[in-house]
Amino acid sequence: TERFLVKILEQQEIRIAQESISEHIRAKELLENRENTNSQSNQQPKPDQTPIERIKLLIQEQKFARTPAEKEQAEAKLKAYAQEFYKQDPTFKSIRDKDIELTKQIRTVLFEENRSKQIVKSYER
Repeated sequence: TERFLVKILEQQEIRIAQESISEHIRAKELLENRENTNSQSNQQPKPDQTPIERIKLLIQEQKFARTPAEKEQAEAKLKAYAQEFYKQDPTFKSIRDKDIELTKQIRTVLFEENRSKQIVKSYER
């Protein structure tokens, strides 16, 4: 009877492990789906965003891009928006007073080559 009881306990442990693994997999899939949904909704520019919010969103997109293609795409969007913003406000006066660090990042994007390294450094501070 002891052998039988030991086997039953082992089978229960295996069943519990399998259930927890399947729950973990389901939770991971749900999280990935939410991340995909959130990233798609965040990528859509909102008309009521201020230039500061839009630039921060684009920098965040670039920072959290996973693949090299996503990084290039995010960098291209950021540069395009920065150029458009520069045409409207060459001195960056509208954001310079509110966020000096962001102004430096925009200038880095527009005028310097190794901009991604400098943007990451500013986030680390």
